[in-house]
Amino acid sequence: MNESFDNELKPKDSKLLGALCLAAGILSIVICCFFEWVGLIFGIIGIVLFIINRIVNGKQNGLAIGGLVCAIIGVVLSTVAIIIVLAMKDFILELEAELAKVGYNVNMI
Repeated sequence: MNESFDNELKPKDSKLLGALCLAAGILSIVICCFFEWVGLIFGIIGIVLFIINRIVNGKQNGLAIGGLVCAIIGVVLSTVAIIIVLAMKDFILELEAELAKVGYNVNMI
């Protein structure tokens, strides 16, 4: 019974998990510019898929390694983008407060 369970865990095409890892990594890089949190999630998914690929297949392939690299880059870029957005939010709120003191209506648009 153990052998059948082990055979079910191993995919017939060992490149499938590597391709999914690469797709998640590329999506994390592309999406992090527009939706920071979604890019971060895709990057984490890419890293998890790489770990699952390594456990299930016992080896790495080029797709999985490329996916890991892209996922790490996506996580770093998403984290930097999140920090910038949070810092800009405080700056914009302070700027609106200063402009309101001068008498400029910031809600004109």
